[in-house]
Amino acid sequence: MMVIHQIKVLQAVVSAIAEGGRGVSGTAFPQQPVKALKLYEFEGSPFCRRVREVITLLNLDVEIYPCPKGGTKYRSVVKEKGGKLQFPFLIDENTGDQLYESQDIIHHLFKHYGKTGKTPQKFSSYPNMPYVAFAGTILNGARGVWINKKIVDRAAPDQKLELWSFEASPYSRIVRSLLSELELPYILHNVAK
Repeated sequence: MMVIHQIKVLQAVVSAIAEGGRGVSGTAFPQQPVKALKLYEFEGSPFCRRVREVITLLNLDVEIYPCPKGGTKYRSVVKEKGGKLQFPFLIDENTGDQLYESQDIIHHLFKHYGKTGKTPQKFSSYPNMPYVAFAGTILNGARGVWINKKIVDRAAPDQKLELWSFEASPYSRIVRSLLSELELPYILHNVAK
């Protein structure tokens, strides 16, 4: 069992390295929104990962609703509220915005919760096809992409779980992957370096 855990950690480390270290550092004294941001996403998606990297950078607390492929709990919410099944999907009740595209979400986050209101050059233009991030997902064993069919469908806990984490942490990646596979919603508290 210990060897399996060590392999998962090693895969998560290699995945973080493949992404070039994004998702490690954060902003001091973040501008937290009054109402919690709601992000519908799944761990293995490179497009969702882009958004989580920026959420880490801005040190934002966010409600996460896992929507792995084959999931039934929150994918229907995205379809109902936004009209299509595409991820990530952000709901910001502070501004009234509901956004799909990762780049649009990133610009929104910097505009409303960044220090300058502008998206830094490093985050302003991602490649259309994120080959490096896809490689990171594969290196991580595609954990968090699909629902765990071995688990009997059950209701989420009455209160959301809370996770203190940062995107590039290999240990946190293992936990987030499992939360995604189990469709367990949680409050993500970013504790970036």
